[in-house]
Amino acid sequence: MKKLFFLFMSLTVLTACNNDDDTSEEDRILGTWFIVEVNNVPNSDFSLSECNKNSTMTFNGDGTTTSVFHAQVEGNCMAGPSTNSTWNNQSGIYTITIPIPELEEAGIDTLTGTIEFTSNTFIFTPALSPTTKIVFEKG
Repeated sequence: MKKLFFLFMSLTVLTACNNDDDTSEEDRILGTWFIVEVNNVPNSDFSLSECNKNSTMTFNGDGTTTSVFHAQVEGNCMAGPSTNSTWNNQSGIYTITIPIPELEEAGIDTLTGTIEFTSNTFIFTPALSPTTKIVFEKG
């Protein structure tokens, strides 16, 4: 279950697009985001715990990201090691690449998806699973 959570968190930080063509420091994706909801994961009854909701992704203006995932370990909510990656916005297409051994072993180094921004959230829909919706809220 923990690996499934990490896999879907990883999906959220890979390639995505939106309607915003701005690549300046005013990019809407900049800042720290908390995962708040995961819906329709294929072949799974996965749901976020309150602990998982402490997981964050931070998009920096220099094109780097840092992700910290939280999971229950022996009854305690524990932060895993941070994962560093890069991102860019080319005419509204967000490309985010992070090293994920489980995905690399499967021959996947880039995934695509879409991002839909609302006032204080973004919804990521992975292309490999178009019914899955992962919702992040700005911290």
